[in-house]
Amino acid sequence: MEMIKKQMDFNVQQEIIQWEEQCWILFQQKMGFFRQKVEEEGLELVLEQYWYNDYEKQFIESPERIKFLPGYTYCCRFSIRKDGQIYEYKGDDEDLAWYICRFVEIKNKLWLPQIWYRHGVFQRKKLYVEMKFEEEFDDEEIQETVEEYLEDIKKGDYMIP
Repeated sequence: MEMIKKQMDFNVQQEIIQWEEQCWILFQQKMGFFRQKVEEEGLELVLEQYWYNDYEKQFIESPERIKFLPGYTYCCRFSIRKDGQIYEYKGDDEDLAWYICRFVEIKNKLWLPQIWYRHGVFQRKKLYVEMKFEEEFDDEEIQETVEEYLEDIKKGDYMIP
């Protein structure tokens, strides 16, 4: 699946939905190997998909698809947990044992788009959508990340709060 970049219009919305469904399936398949590795350590590998609008002032994740507006972002992530709780870096809840892949983004070409978005300027500018997979999901990088998390958990750098 190579990256697709195209101008946003109504017809592209169905293509975005199909792309997201394909990404979710492929993400789950590719994470199967890592799930086994994490479970061998007595831990859980939790996979999630979610949406948010990167241009909104307040960051709100949604487990359901949001409106196709500028800033629309579709992500998949994995996290390492024990008994349902995610590991934190020595009590710092800002640094969690998770990895995020952004597979779809709707953007415009404005400078500082978050500011313009809040003033409604996005309605007058052309939008484009980026749909990607390989650029976000690098097997070697994911493997290194999982191994680093497992090593840091063993050392006690990541702990359950």
